[in-house]
Amino acid sequence: MTATRFPAMSSASSAAIWNAASSPMIVFNSDLDMYAFVGIIMLIGIVKKNAILMIDFAIEAQRAGRSAEDAIFYASVTRFRWVSPPSAG
Repeated sequence: MTATRFPAMSSASSAAIWNAASSPMIVFNSDLDMYAFVGIIMLIGIVKKNAILMIDFAIEAQRAGRSAEDAIFYASVTRFRWVSPPSAG
């Protein structure tokens, strides 16, 4: 996987975030009020920041001599460890 695909992977997550955030509103027949909209915007920001940091971790690991696939796996595991504890509560 080349470095030119990384920004596309980061920007492609917006549709997935929107679907994941709006599907409970559809299931529970809830309106998109100001609180829900602010929550979705915050969720998009958190996921984008994590994606950018994951890409940086992968690029640094690749510069350190890892293969592209190994660098992506290493970055995913390393970044997930930082994201999972706050959401595990």
